[in-house]
Amino acid sequence: MEKHHQDVLERNRSILCSDLDLSLVVDHLIQEEFLSPEEKERIFAGRSRSERTGELLSMLYAHEDGFGAFVESLKSTHRHLYEMLISESETHLTDDIEAVGVLKTELKQKNISLSKFCPMSWLPQHQLRLANVYTKLQLVSSVSFQDPRQMDTDQQLSLDNLFAPLELSRDPKRILVEGEAGIGKTTLLQMLVSKWNEGSCGGECGAPCVHCFDLLFNLHAKDFIGHTSIPDVIKSCLLARDSEISSETLDAILQTHKVVLVVDAYDEGCMENKLLYDVIERRVLKDATVILSCRPAFLKSRFFDSIFVVHGFDEEHQIEYVDKFAHEMNLSPNSLVELQKKMVNTHRGLRFSDHQEYTFRGVLVILSDIEIWS
Repeated sequence: MEKHHQDVLERNRSILCSDLDLSLVVDHLIQEEFLSPEEKERIFAGRSRSERTGELLSMLYAHEDGFGAFVESLKSTHRHLYEMLISESETHLTDDIEAVGVLKTELKQKNISLSKFCPMSWLPQHQLRLANVYTKLQLVSSVSFQDPRQMDTDQQLSLDNLFAPLELSRDPKRILVEGEAGIGKTTLLQMLVSKWNEGSCGGECGAPCVHCFDLLFNLHAKDFIGHTSIPDVIKSCLLARDSEISSETLDAILQTHKVVLVVDAYDEGCMENKLLYDVIERRVLKDATVILSCRPAFLKSRFFDSIFVVHGFDEEHQIEYVDKFAHEMNLSPNSLVELQKKMVNTHRGLRFSDHQEYTFRGVLVILSDIEIWS
């Protein structure tokens, strides 16, 4: 039984104890094959009305549809109890829907800044639209031993594959994205958040994808340090100080809705981070989906249902990135050709890593000349 239904019954336990004709209710539940005769004997073994009612409620809590079956048993013989429980349940549902709507709005407002990014830290006043320059990274599953450079384009994975069911895990809940420093892990997660912010994909991504989650919480591993609960982390790092959403409401929402936690840079916040350890090991939010980025060798693979490795840019991706960058900067065709020549010469001279997105981006910005930012 869902927690909010349990709460409704617990709030009205005393009324149920005084007004409930247990024989009528239990017989109806047996007739509907919801309870067994043996369970009836256990219920009526209680010495007092309170004990017998408590035993019935305990049995109902153990069933997924316990609340619905119980309320239906009251419909003809205990009309006042039936209407009372239905009314309270619907009131909670309305409040819950409103709270989720408010929370989603606050989260999306917080995420708006992620739709743009600063290509290099020394030019904070200049930003690019992420969707316009994002280039599909070489992303492969850890179960594949193929070099991504030897794989066909359609064999490499994309953002839409991150939540896909696997042979050993039909509903992956813990997903690890590994890659060397500067390879593009943060950009990948940032793009994932931006996609969720856009709203429903209308089925274009293919299910399941990031749009199938009711709520997405975008966090850094360091955000968890010093906190003892996920609602505290969310209120501290993602919501406004004067937000009307309480920790109790957040806790209820986390338990009853489909949520995903996007956590960047575990390797930067892994020291004395018990809450995040508990999340990874499913001691906390075991039914939520968590996607976590990290450098290699920081985490044990046994905690994860899916592991993906980011290999960054190959030559084809570099060309694509230069073209998108030039388009975003409104470079003329002649300027684009000149920039491409500079990139080729610099690649030969400096021999920087083919795969590091951050390094490639930095060299591109430098070679494009500061005038284009004026």
